[in-house]
Amino acid sequence: MQRIPALVEKTAALLDHSLPLEPGDVIVNEAYLGPGYGIITPAARDAIVTVARLEGIFLDQVYTGKTMAGLIDLARRGEIARGATVVFWHTGGTPGLFGHPEDFRIGVSQ
Repeated sequence: MQRIPALVEKTAALLDHSLPLEPGDVIVNEAYLGPGYGIITPAARDAIVTVARLEGIFLDQVYTGKTMAGLIDLARRGEIARGATVVFWHTGGTPGLFGHPEDFRIGVSQ
C-alpha cells in the first residue's frame, strides 16, 4: 500500500505538478476481485462493455474491468460522493480482451 503514494509522487514530479496525499486518500478495496486471477466477473463484464460503448476505452478482465466495476458500484451506492474527484489509473492489459472472446458475446445470455 505504501507503493501507491510513492508512485503518485513520482508521476506528479514527471508532470511537474504537486499532488499531496492525505492519510486515507488511497483506499485498497479487495471486494471486487471475484473468484480468481483472470476470471471475469459479471460486474466486470458489464463495466468493460459499458465503458467501451460510452467512452471508447477498452478495459481488461483481469485488473481494470474489475476495478471499474468496483468504482461504478461504489458510486452507485453513494460511497463515492457525487462530484468527488476520482483518479482511475488504467494500467493496460487491453490485449487480454482478445484472448477471451467468449467473455464478450454481445446479445448472448451470460
